Order: sequence, then C-alpha cells, then structure tokens
Amino acid sequence: MAKIKVWGWVAINHKRSREHSGMVRTIIAERSQKRAAAIVGSSLHEFRNYWSETGNKIEIETATQQPGVIFQATTSMGHDFAPVRR
Repeated sequence: MAKIKVWGWVAINHKRSREHSGMVRTIIAERSQKRAAAIVGSSLHEFRNYWSETGNKIEIETATQQPGVIFQATTSMGHDFAPVRR
C-alpha cells in the first residue's frame, strides 16, 4: 500500500476580513495525488502544478492524523491548522 504523503499550498480565502490578506496555508494527507486532488476539488493537472509535498513537521503531524481531511491555517505562514468545514 502507498505511503501517506502530505501536500500543501497557499490558497486565497475569500471569506477573510479586510484586515487580512486572505492568503492561507492549506494542507492535506492522502495516499495519492489523484485522491487528494479529488478531495480538494481540483483537477490532477492543477494539483500537480500548484500543490507540493511538504517536509514541515507540524504540517505532516497535523494532516496525517486525519488523512483525507483538508486543513487550513489562518495565514499563509500559520501553523494553527483547523479542519475545513464544507
């Protein structure tokens, strides 16, 4: 079975207040890019072009606790990740 990997990118959160830039760090853990892309609502092509595998220990620890769940921080450099509610 494939190893779980964690991918991340900086997304624009349109629901942010005017005081914030709206850029938020987003991460997801999954066994394949194809499955991760489907969960985040992206094509595989877009996922491969915009998301990258992370080596950040906090991101890996956070996302691997709940594979398949999208997490976002409150800023582009934040580590205060919380699951995204859809």
